[in-house]
Amino acid sequence: MEVQAIEKAIDIASQIEDKEWLCCLYGYLGDMYIRKYNMLKFIKYQTLANQCIEDIAFRDMDISTQVQTAKSFLYIGNHKKSYELLNLIGKLH
Repeated sequence: MEVQAIEKAIDIASQIEDKEWLCCLYGYLGDMYIRKYNMLKFIKYQTLANQCIEDIAFRDMDISTQVQTAKSFLYIGNHKKSYELLNLIGKLH
């Protein structure tokens, strides 16, 4: 049921073209699948999340999108980049 609710929210976010909301929703789905050790679906949803925000400058993103972006680097083992982004978030907010 949780996946269905998120998919419905993705439909709504797509209709109103809210790229940051889409990023967070896809990221959340990716988080769910990595916890279930489904790497293929994790990669799919993380890629979709990143595509949603590729034309938005990090500084212009909502804080929840910034955190989602920083967290995504942890999953791929890029701790340095994640740490740098989290430090930048601290300075921006």
